[in-house]
Amino acid sequence: MVTIVIALVVAATSVVKSFVFPAAENKTQETHGNVSSSLPQSAASSLCAPSNVAGSSKTVSSAGSAVSHAQPKPGSSAQKRASGFKSSGKEYFSDALFVGDSLTEGFKDYGGIDNASYFCRVGLSIYQLFEHPKTDSSTGLILKQTLRKKKYGKIYMLLGINEIGTGSTDYFVRHYSSAVTKIRFLQPDAVIYIQSILYVTPSKASGKSVFNNTNVRKRNSGLKTLADGKNIFYLNVDSAIDDGNGNMHEEYSGDGVHLKAKYYPLLSTYIEEHTV
Repeated sequence: MVTIVIALVVAATSVVKSFVFPAAENKTQETHGNVSSSLPQSAASSLCAPSNVAGSSKTVSSAGSAVSHAQPKPGSSAQKRASGFKSSGKEYFSDALFVGDSLTEGFKDYGGIDNASYFCRVGLSIYQLFEHPKTDSSTGLILKQTLRKKKYGKIYMLLGINEIGTGSTDYFVRHYSSAVTKIRFLQPDAVIYIQSILYVTPSKASGKSVFNNTNVRKRNSGLKTLADGKNIFYLNVDSAIDDGNGNMHEEYSGDGVHLKAKYYPLLSTYIEEHTV
């Protein structure tokens, strides 16, 4: 009996010795709270670093380095692709109507888009399109008559600088929206482009003048809300004349509001490069 017990003990010892326990240095997980230490290096890095950091324009790569994603510059090819705009030649404007005040008068004379139609008048405001209608300076027709006379494929609107000193932003945008609705009713198939109110120069905006770019930006922000991205589009034409500080270039204007003749083609180029 003793011999049998000794034999069993010897056999058990041999089995235990033949089993290999993992080495301490090869543990699947450290005990210091680092849950990624058991992962391959690349996987651990991607787990610890979010691919997107809120409030930042940088992405953290799997190697842990920050890669900058610059926002497209307004008016650039990248910005146009992102917004769905494309470039078109002058022929695009053969069925276009430009509606506006003295800035549109200047654009008509010096912008170089001669195959388009124009409805413009010095001092014209959004309130004078339908509510208290004024006539076009050339044809003598009011806008309703103009829109009933011919079918247009595109309608460009540039209004708002004359209204800066009257009413609130909300009041202005509501009346602008009403005008757009009426234009849509009279021209149901036209694409409507709402152009931003143009900046004024730094000297014009100085002092206590209501004609300052803070007011212009407030109203432009309201106009942006009228675009639906389907058949009504907002055009930030200010980017064509911006001095980099949110003003019209001082040398672009003689009175701080109206462009000099040689600078109107800047607007034409922007408009040609932002079509749908």
